[in-house]
Amino acid sequence: MNEGTATDLGKIRIHKKVIASIASIATQDIEGVAKIGGDLKSGIYDLVFKKNATKGITVEFDKNDEVSINIPVVIKYGFNLPEVASKIQESIRSSIEKMTDVAIKDINIDVQSVEKGGS
Repeated sequence: MNEGTATDLGKIRIHKKVIASIASIATQDIEGVAKIGGDLKSGIYDLVFKKNATKGITVEFDKNDEVSINIPVVIKYGFNLPEVASKIQESIRSSIEKMTDVAIKDINIDVQSVEKGGS
């Protein structure tokens, strides 16, 4: 959790899970993204235990309250991987800047595999 922003009424703190949720939603909106996360084992685990879509996303605040986000993705077959990854970074940056006043240090995209099929 970041140190927060002080207001006349107190502090506002934004938890890492909120940043991960914003990143997850921003990623899902990008054409070419099959899913967030990676392998079949984690996908089955998520289905069985109904885990949320932020699984695998890591969010870290440094000593200056700048955030680094690491997000694992699976890209649909036939899409340009660097192009989709760049669009993910821009979407996350835009969403976090619009919804919070958290400073972004890094948005790292880890393309874990390519998946064929589906819409």
